[in-house]
Amino acid sequence: MRRIFFHEFDRAKEVLQSIAASLPENEQATVASWQQQVHRFATAEQENQVAKAALAKKSHLNELRKRRDRASQGGDTASTERYDALINAATQEQ
Repeated sequence: MRRIFFHEFDRAKEVLQSIAASLPENEQATVASWQQQVHRFATAEQENQVAKAALAKKSHLNELRKRRDRASQGGDTASTERYDALINAATQEQ
């Protein structure tokens, strides 16, 4: 199961498939449950990556907004406009 630890889910599935093929039918159910577990791990990892990306983008936008607000409060029109452009570009990527 070292493959799962290193997030090599496809390879883990291949290994389990080859193991299942070599086992008697009465033992294949155990391997099938392992395969399902690997599939759940892979799905959870994909969902985690999507969530991390969304959080990173949200944090980035929050930081840009804070910087824009500081620039605006300081009367720095050029920086305020630059941050507005960056914020607009980042929000349109969604």
